Amino acid sequence: MKLVLAAIAAAALAGGCEKKMIESAGADGGADAGAGVGAGVGAGAGAGAGAGADASAPPPPVDPFPDLPPREYASYHNPRYAFSVDVPTFFTPKPADANGAGQAYQWKARASMRAWGAVNSSGMSAKAYYEDWARRPGVTDKKLDGNAWLVTGKDHGKIYFSRCVLADKFLTVIDLEYDEALAEWFAPMREHIVASFTLLPEGARRDK
Repeated sequence: MKLVLAAIAAAALAGGCEKKMIESAGADGGADAGAGVGAGVGAGAGAGAGAGADASAPPPPVDPFPDLPPREYASYHNPRYAFSVDVPTFFTPKPADANGAGQAYQWKARASMRAWGAVNSSGMSAKAYYEDWARRPGVTDKKLDGNAWLVTGKDHGKIYFSRCVLADKFLTVIDLEYDEALAEWFAPMREHIVASFTLLPEGARRDK
């Protein structure tokens, strides 16, 4: 009888140890699995956040006019009417006026420019000249300021712009015309040309 009880007790003890070992192994396995899941979630979240940050970065700026020349200038000086103005270097000069009145320029079929002067032999006022210039078709903007005026507009797919000054008996004009599709690209050049337009000392001018 004692031997039977001892055997039963031994079996019970062995079963309890085995149960504890199984529970311990399960707990360790669960912890390992939890760590693995946590690591996977963390790595996935990190990668996702990184990808999201890259996706939200702004793209590099794109030049809308990659085939156009750089905006560089050379000064034109008219000795007869004593003025100077900067001209974009991509313009090709045409034969100068024989009487020295001015100089015309061309850039393919896309743009043209002319800087010229004349004697106000008719005695017209600046206001009369301005009103005559403003009759051109398609005028979008015009302004008279004392003895100077500007007129700009659109005509047959081109933008035209004139800057004029009447000083004493001399009329000095800068005419610019370019494709309407290039309006944004030409805008800063137009500002530069107008800012560079300079009348030289009056004594240097001559009628002929």
